[in-house]
Amino acid sequence: MSEKKITAWTTKYWESLGIQQIEAVVCKNVDNAMIKATDQSHGYYHGEGREWHRTEEAAKLRVKELAKKKLISIAKKRAKILEILKTVSN
Repeated sequence: MSEKKITAWTTKYWESLGIQQIEAVVCKNVDNAMIKATDQSHGYYHGEGREWHRTEEAAKLRVKELAKKKLISIAKKRAKILEILKTVSN
């Protein structure tokens, strides 16, 4: 019996590639939350709802969540850098 292909949307590389639609198979012998892309250039994705999603809408929600967290992190780093600049400018 061959494995059933599914369509999935990946967010693993959201910062560089955005959301990618792929064809994949679920790795039932390892973990039902792990998929292997049938296009060998993409590899494996771990965690449904984290690195891959069954709907494009779910992938978009995940990217929005990740982007918000990233922007908060960047703002904190910026504030730290500005504080350092104040100490070296005086």
